Amino acid sequence: MRRLLKRDRRLIEKIGRYYLAYKGNVRLESLLAKDLEIVEVDKVTRYFVLATMTLSVIKEALDYFRQARRTRLTYREFTVEYDSEPLGVVDVPRTLGVMSRRVYAYYTYIKGYDAPEYAIMNYLLRRIYAIASRYFEMVKDVPEEVKYFSVKEKLEQKLQELKGVLNYFRGEYFRPLTDYDPSWLKGTYNLYVTLSELEGLSFGIKSKDWKTNEVSRKMIKLILWRLYEIYIFFLVVKYLEGEGFTIEERGNVYVARKGEKEFQLVLNSDLDVSQLEAVDKLDEIKSFRGRPDLSLVAKKSVLIECKYSSSISYLTASRFKIMAYAYEYDPLTVILTYPGLDAQRLTAGSSSSTLDVEEKATYMMDERAKREGFIDISFRNSKKLYIVVLDPSDDDDENVAKIARIFTSNDYLKNLL
Repeated sequence: MRRLLKRDRRLIEKIGRYYLAYKGNVRLESLLAKDLEIVEVDKVTRYFVLATMTLSVIKEALDYFRQARRTRLTYREFTVEYDSEPLGVVDVPRTLGVMSRRVYAYYTYIKGYDAPEYAIMNYLLRRIYAIASRYFEMVKDVPEEVKYFSVKEKLEQKLQELKGVLNYFRGEYFRPLTDYDPSWLKGTYNLYVTLSELEGLSFGIKSKDWKTNEVSRKMIKLILWRLYEIYIFFLVVKYLEGEGFTIEERGNVYVARKGEKEFQLVLNSDLDVSQLEAVDKLDEIKSFRGRPDLSLVAKKSVLIECKYSSSISYLTASRFKIMAYAYEYDPLTVILTYPGLDAQRLTAGSSSSTLDVEEKATYMMDERAKREGFIDISFRNSKKLYIVVLDPSDDDDENVAKIARIFTSNDYLKNLL
């Protein structure tokens, strides 16, 4: 069992329940992996992560239902019919006059309303609903402290939507699926299997130092740097609310509003204000844009890059990355947040003499940022960048105060507020 750092443990405690809630859709296959190092999470975190994954399962199941319904209305299957007069489209070479009263046996096709695939679909949808309802019961009475990433309300709505389609297909039936079954049926079956397994899975993280001595098994992958991004979002929102802004979800973005002032908070996305014009003769220019972790988008933007790392080489690269963002997007400023370098890890097995010039500069910046809360980097074109230590193990109000100092010390940022 992994012994988490204090900041890792506090990060999971503070933000774990919202691990996936900010994403519109979750790719379930990307969250289930083997050969992970097991970590313990509290029951509330476990239940909310399961509820969020369940929400994605229901969304996919409803998509498959719509595919099945469309197929049911258009699909035709051949069959032999007996009648005194052939009806519908007839395959003439395989139509015969039989019996003495001019009854025809003719080969035609009819709507496949009662094909067994639809009864199997109904069986799977009902069982997905039963499991999802049980997962919802786990969280329905647990208060959600953060309204922006509401899980319970969305899950309840999708459960009602799923419940409304359970009587669309006739009967319930199950048999092992085959390679010849339609993709919507195989997809629904895979969702049912995944949902059935979730409750019994452990949580784990990738660790380059981890060597397992036990049988490898599937786990729910917990990504700490993703949690850190959410944590920084919460700190920024808490600061903005303290300044009188209201925050509301609007589609795929969050909108901050105070009087006539309004701007968007955009998570993990490129921005249309990118100055990138061309990459050689390639067509997909958008894929080459930078994707800041958090952007405050108004006439001018504030970009925030979050790095949950104690690697001095990685943080050195990150401080140059924010300079690239400052060039590409021409924001008011770019802020690099990280939890602080771990001095013991940094010096273990090495000395400062092994660091190159750029890494030594990063080390110096880290020491000053820890003393002062943050450092600012000024350019001759009046651009300012900030590097700030925001450690999840510290008090949230202390971290919010650091963000406040950055905004109030910069005239450009003051105008945003």
